[in-house]
Amino acid sequence: MLPLTAILCPTDFSAPAKLALEAGAELALHFGAELVLFHATAAMPVLPPSMVGSAKASLGGFREQLLSEAKRSLEQLRAELPAGLRCRVEVREGEAAEEIVRVAEELAVSLIAIATHGRTGWRHFVSGSVAEKVVRTAPCPVLAFRSPPAER
Repeated sequence: MLPLTAILCPTDFSAPAKLALEAGAELALHFGAELVLFHATAAMPVLPPSMVGSAKASLGGFREQLLSEAKRSLEQLRAELPAGLRCRVEVREGEAAEEIVRVAEELAVSLIAIATHGRTGWRHFVSGSVAEKVVRTAPCPVLAFRSPPAER
């Protein structure tokens, strides 16, 4: 694992994700690693042939808007990071855990710093755990940051 050369910090723009980003940035500075800020937008549905036309055009515009807004939000986060930190932003479309693992593999990152919301019970059942899926399938070590109890 050491030395760290690239650290992937996926975000859903939540408070716990901000904590994971701060830790990832600190590690990247310490090791001289590149920080990769990442967000996955929801995949757009595939339309049946009978719905192709104006619906496809409006969905395409919505898709582009989602990707553009995610990139703008990541750029805002990057602007708040310490000077001298090597950082890039990546936005992908798809299921979050799968895309996080795919980017980690493609970029051969050394570490993933990810937030976990610590949900249990029905909330965990309904939303699942992106962090849990990433821990199980990542090609590198994963450092998970749990949100404070008041935020769960």
